[in-house]
Amino acid sequence: MPGDGLESLLRLLRANDPTTTELDLEGSGIGADGAAQLAEALRDNTAITRLNLGWNDLGDEGAEQMSGLLRVNTVLKVLALGNNDLGDEGGEHLAGALHVNTCLTKLDLYDNALGDEGTEQLSEALRVNSTLEHLDLYGNFLGAEGAAHLAGALRVNNALKQLDLAVNGLGAEGAAHLARALRVNTVLTRLNLTRNRIGVEGAAHLAGALRVNNALTRLDLESNGIGAEGAAHLARALRINKALEQLDLEGNGLGAEGAAHLAGALRVNNSLTQLDLGDKSLGAEVFREIEEACDANRVWRDKQRARGDEGDEEDEEDDEIEKEDNQAMDAWHGFARWQENIREKKAMM
Repeated sequence: MPGDGLESLLRLLRANDPTTTELDLEGSGIGADGAAQLAEALRDNTAITRLNLGWNDLGDEGAEQMSGLLRVNTVLKVLALGNNDLGDEGGEHLAGALHVNTCLTKLDLYDNALGDEGTEQLSEALRVNSTLEHLDLYGNFLGAEGAAHLAGALRVNNALKQLDLAVNGLGAEGAAHLARALRVNTVLTRLNLTRNRIGVEGAAHLAGALRVNNALTRLDLESNGIGAEGAAHLARALRINKALEQLDLEGNGLGAEGAAHLAGALRVNNSLTQLDLGDKSLGAEVFREIEEACDANRVWRDKQRARGDEGDEEDEEDDEIEKEDNQAMDAWHGFARWQENIREKKAMM
């Protein structure tokens, strides 16, 4: 950002204009010096609630300036610092701020090479922070050790609802650490583990967690090489799980066998409303069966939520709705079993 433009912006921020609540400076080239000036101007600003400084070459010095801001600012809710080469030291600076900040709800730190030390310090901060709800750590090459640090935090954190760990080389070991945390965590609702090479073993660990977890509603496992065997583990968990609503399994080489495992699970599961497999070559019939099951579950979910909104004032009417819902689900499951019998008979001919 040219000097004159930055100066004009700083004057606006110091004026504390109540109509300016969001600031998007992604790719503006402000660097660490610009970050220092922004931090100074925002210390007493009570209007800006969202700040995007992605792709600005802030480095660890810029992260230190943002850390200082977060320690005193009481209105900033969303801070995006993606792709700024923050490194270990930058992660440590921000972690220090999270120990005391009670306002920030979303922090984007994707592609910042945070390293093991930075991740460890952030994880320690998550053990005590009670306001951050969304953390994006995409592409930081955290590895299994980084997953272990975060898993430790997830065991005790009671605020974080969304965690993005895509493209971090977690492997099966990292998945195992996170799975153990999911067995006890009761607040995380969305977890993105796309492209982490967790394989069949990692899928098995996560499936074990899904058998007991009642909080997670969305799980992204795209491109993890879980194959048909991994799908079988997840399918068995889906027969028990009552919370997961969205599951992304694209690019996993499930094949017709893996898809069949999942279709079978959906004959008894009534919570999953979106299942992404990606590979249309698995056959139109399998996709249609899965789609119909997800549609039926969506209707079931919407009716259940509608009942919750209505309260308990009309118990008799609620009982009738529940009876109709059960009949609808029974009808669907009966239809699915009939389809399966038809396929088996065709196979024997």
